[in-house]
Amino acid sequence: MIERRKYFRYPAHHRVSVTLRADSSRAAADHTTLFCSTEDISANGLRFKSAIPLMVGGMLDLLLVMGWPYWGFELQGRVRWVAGTRGSPSFAVGLEFVGVPQAARIALCEALEKSLPVAAPPAMAAVS
Repeated sequence: MIERRKYFRYPAHHRVSVTLRADSSRAAADHTTLFCSTEDISANGLRFKSAIPLMVGGMLDLLLVMGWPYWGFELQGRVRWVAGTRGSPSFAVGLEFVGVPQAARIALCEALEKSLPVAAPPAMAAVS
């Protein structure tokens, strides 16, 4: 299997509120907000758990809150994949950030590194 990811994914559990757009779910109305937790984060996207199934290709508005003191990032993303979670009613969702400027990606990576309990690999600091 060929690895297609451009950026390292850090296992990180942070709060994220996900606001649905009209094309993102058949199970909930537009502008519904879900309160979720991330499972991993990179400069290009994240994985989180959702209580409802989301539609691949759907757009979401996110507020990612991480670290102490808290850093908040308002982001937009497109659902790339959705998978059921064995033995759980939740769904794993893979999301790719859309329209995030490079400076914001760097700020996100810096905040992520500061929030980790151990030092991050040096490759993360050099997002380009």
